[in-house]
Amino acid sequence: MKVALLVLAVGLSVGCGQIEQTTKQTPSFANLQFIAQELQRRVTSTGSVSVEEAKTVIDTYNQGRDEWGGLYLFKSRATPRFAFIVVSLGRDRALDVGNLDEYFEAPDSNIVGKFDRDIVFRDGRCVTIASPK
Repeated sequence: MKVALLVLAVGLSVGCGQIEQTTKQTPSFANLQFIAQELQRRVTSTGSVSVEEAKTVIDTYNQGRDEWGGLYLFKSRATPRFAFIVVSLGRDRALDVGNLDEYFEAPDSNIVGKFDRDIVFRDGRCVTIASPK
């Protein structure tokens, strides 16, 4: 009986932790999506966006922080054409790649339920899918 209760308690604890992390990943993804869309709208209108403009947009969402408390990151490049990325480092607050530049070429990936993984948008489009379809 004690073993069954322990298994049940551990299972509930893991389930609650999963729910808690999902409630952080989903709004972080949504905020990053709004940020990326606004930045892309500006790029479409003017051809680029400055770091200062990006910071202003990013800071309007949860003071520029994801739900785990980490800062949203922005990086742009001008060649061969203007491009940008915005990133949440996820629960572990550690970059999943060697440097941010790698995300300019990264393939799409699904990170639903992988809370330590980075959430990445490139040129207004989601690269790491963190939202169930």
